[in-house]
Amino acid sequence: MATPNAPEQVVLINREVGAADSFVSHHDLGKIRIVKVTAIPVAAQAAHATILLEVKLGTPALPARYAWLTNDTDVPNDALSNPLGVGVSSAWVAKTAKSLDYTLKTVGNAPNVASPGNAGGFPEHQGVLELTVTKSGTTPAAGGVTVLLDYFNSD
Repeated sequence: MATPNAPEQVVLINREVGAADSFVSHHDLGKIRIVKVTAIPVAAQAAHATILLEVKLGTPALPARYAWLTNDTDVPNDALSNPLGVGVSSAWVAKTAKSLDYTLKTVGNAPNVASPGNAGGFPEHQGVLELTVTKSGTTPAAGGVTVLLDYFNSD
């Protein structure tokens, strides 16, 4: 039974990604408001600037528009107060979720605060969403990655 006013959740991918590989998928969920983007890797990956595991959710024109979850230490790890709200960097812990939750944001994309391209509320999107999962560098760990999207249908 669905909980009233609870967001929908969809699995965008649940698959193996090679040790030095990139995977792109496209999804059209209609007109939605993005609540949370979550990634769960099977293998751990230490925080590093050149040995990367990245999950980006956006549009073909702006691949990290809504989320950029990574272990890249060059990306600012300030998802809550960053007005763009896309960067979350730190080590990836195996089987532990890393997410960008727009309900927790303090500026930018928080509910009732201006979102990119919006007058306010959760980021609204219509059309194709592009999901990119990348592993690169000299010693990235191969393994599965699951990416989840929580969203509300929008009018």
